[in-house]
Amino acid sequence: MTQFSHPLSKSARFVSKIAVQDSGDYNERGAPAGQIGIIDSVVGHPGAIQYSVVFWPSGIANFWEPHELDQDGEPLLPGDPRAPAPALFDVVNQVNQWFVSDFVDEGADLLCVPVEAAAAAAVALHGALDDGEVCPVLDRDEIAAAVEILTQAMAAAGSGREIQLSFETADLLAAAVGLADRLGGTDTVPEPEPLLSSPAL
Repeated sequence: MTQFSHPLSKSARFVSKIAVQDSGDYNERGAPAGQIGIIDSVVGHPGAIQYSVVFWPSGIANFWEPHELDQDGEPLLPGDPRAPAPALFDVVNQVNQWFVSDFVDEGADLLCVPVEAAAAAAVALHGALDDGEVCPVLDRDEIAAAVEILTQAMAAAGSGREIQLSFETADLLAAAVGLADRLGGTDTVPEPEPLLSSPAL
């Protein structure tokens, strides 16, 4: 059992040794072990606290109690190879935001993203591959697939101002960068989750 020094501060990070799920009722989203948990806030009072945790890359959010963290988490310390490079951390969070924004056209079942944003994401993801900065919780082949999805969508957009992805393709993109699926088979768009800043690792 790994012991942490409680209470942890906001933005403290750990690696989950177990699969994680949303604490809410939206689509019962789940993600495998290895997610990086980031403390978003500490709630309760001394002796009875809970941590509000946002997980990267999935975007899943839930609550952990200190004893659960001691049992099923491992501290993520500076220099740990499991930590994402800041650029990769940021681009995954940016893609996450596409799924909880006005880019989602529920009437047409399309995710419509400005070409500039799609191009920036493709460049950042490709850069992570070139620099060997894909951390263990992500897969190089999947990141390459995400770049290909964006590249093909930009080619299809031609001189247009936005790319258009079907919900099915959007979910493939989400899965490729480690996000929990969000659009396919649902009737509503989830509430935005906190957009975290780059980890200082």
